[in-house]
Amino acid sequence: MLSETEILKLIHELEVHQTELEMQNNELLKSRENEKLASEKYIELYDFAPSGIFSLSKEGEIIDLNLTGAKILGKDQQQLKGSRFGFFVTDETKPVFSLFLKKVIENRVKEYCEVILLSDNDTKRYVQLFGITDKNGEQCLLTLNDITEGKQAGQLLQESEIKYRSLVETAQELIWRCDASGRFTYLNPTWEKTLGYKVNEMLGKNFSEFQRPEVFERDIIEFTRNLAGGSVKEYETTYIAKNGREITLLFNAFPLVNLEGKIIGTQGTAIDITERKLAEKMLKESEKLYRSLFENMLNGFAYCQMHFDDDNRPLDFTYLAVNSTFEKLTGLKNIVGKKVTEVIPGIWENDPELFEIYGRVSRSGRPERFEAFVSSLKMWFLISVYSHERGFFVIVFDVITEQKKAEEEIRKSNEAREQLLKHMTEIRENERALISREIHDQLGQSLTALKLDLNWLQAKMNKTPEIIEKLSGMEDIVTSTIKDVQRISSELRPGILDDLGLAAAIEWYAEEFEKRSNLIIKLDLDEVQVSNEQANLALFRVMQESLTNIIRHAKAKSVQISLHEMNEHIVLDIEDDGIGMSVEKLNSIHSLGLLGMQDRVKQVGGTIDILCGSDAGTKIRICISSNNISPELSKN
Repeated sequence: MLSETEILKLIHELEVHQTELEMQNNELLKSRENEKLASEKYIELYDFAPSGIFSLSKEGEIIDLNLTGAKILGKDQQQLKGSRFGFFVTDETKPVFSLFLKKVIENRVKEYCEVILLSDNDTKRYVQLFGITDKNGEQCLLTLNDITEGKQAGQLLQESEIKYRSLVETAQELIWRCDASGRFTYLNPTWEKTLGYKVNEMLGKNFSEFQRPEVFERDIIEFTRNLAGGSVKEYETTYIAKNGREITLLFNAFPLVNLEGKIIGTQGTAIDITERKLAEKMLKESEKLYRSLFENMLNGFAYCQMHFDDDNRPLDFTYLAVNSTFEKLTGLKNIVGKKVTEVIPGIWENDPELFEIYGRVSRSGRPERFEAFVSSLKMWFLISVYSHERGFFVIVFDVITEQKKAEEEIRKSNEAREQLLKHMTEIRENERALISREIHDQLGQSLTALKLDLNWLQAKMNKTPEIIEKLSGMEDIVTSTIKDVQRISSELRPGILDDLGLAAAIEWYAEEFEKRSNLIIKLDLDEVQVSNEQANLALFRVMQESLTNIIRHAKAKSVQISLHEMNEHIVLDIEDDGIGMSVEKLNSIHSLGLLGMQDRVKQVGGTIDILCGSDAGTKIRICISSNNISPELSKN
């Protein structure tokens, strides 16, 4: 039997043990709570890890996976369990995945690979896989990182690089890069086209090797100064091409700086402006030449802009440029930029035809040339007007006031000369008529009386043979003289022309002319009437002069003379089959017969046309109005 002390000790031990058990129980409860919290945190970390986590069997079936992995594949987490992971791998990367899984399961090695997965909406996802096996080698623990954005950025960067490279390689500009010492480290192919050197021939060489020394010395000073300031201004310089030709380049450059801010070189672009500089030089020379010509030309010059109203009718024009000759010839000063109606008051009212012509040319672009009297300036002008752009025109002119005055004086002088010639011809014809009558009447009568007296003497005198022969010879001379008097009288003024008309006179004269020459004259004559006696006589005289010229110069065998009335005009044609006449002789001032014929026809308001060849005879056509009105010549 235990003592009270022992019992108390035992109770105390039991209490202590109870307390320890309670404490152990509390620790166990606390430990279980911590384990539960830890488990919950693990699950949270597992599901929401940034990488997909998969447990795969040897056959590649998904045993377990986190939410991130399910999200990457685009399916529900529970639906994916039991599915084969390879089902989501694209055909092009399945061989890579199969080899990866085999190495991890069979060889129990840690392995990386990249594959392409197809998510639920057929979106391609580029992923990076890392795999290990469990202790038993029964499962593959797989982490999956989505690198799609990185891949796409890489592809975009690569495409951008390709585009940039393509742009640089095919650019028309010269693109270059130099190190700090001025040696070329990059040149695009355009340099080959520009300088003729291969790119490889220039790389590594200093740009000074392609310049003249004096050009390099000038450029390097300016280049270094600007580079030290952090920038290089646009500048022109010259390079020497492989063929020795000097090429002008326009450079645009900026410095290359490393991370420490140190300048390690330069790069930029350049363009070939050789042709442009040459064109500018030629343009300057052309401008200089144009300006010299513009200011020293003898003609007045004005460049103007036409102003139209709403109906496209010319209203006014503004002087945009004039030369000094313009001012000298017109007396107008300081007119550039002013309207013509300001410069010359009243020109619109006094000379509206100028506005019409200038407006027409500036609208149509068809040039015109004309003479005009500008009453506002009291001057005559010979004007050529052109238009290179609608609404603008150019005037080139000369003042011909003195010329017009001279022409007027010449016209008046010619009119006076023609009147004088006409008067002299009338006097000559009247004198011929008078002489013809005097010869015919006085000399003819005297010769007739003389012939009658000779006949009386023959009857009264002794009829000895000598006397009869002498008187008979005298009678023959008188008879012949009477005929000569009649012929001379007729040639001076054929009475048949006045009595029987032009056709009868031509027929009579042709018959007489045939008797005195070897010509065969063919006639085709109509009975025509010319109201003016002088016109009638002019046709006859021209016919006379023509036959005289033919017998003297043409060596013709026959002549065809025709006279007809056509369209109220009397037409006389005289055509021979002779040797013809040269143009020089036709236009010679020494061909007095032709000049006389032309003047005579002109005096009666007619026209004469002479058609001739070097060996095809000559045809003369005279055309006179049957009412004595100046006709137009009709040529056959």
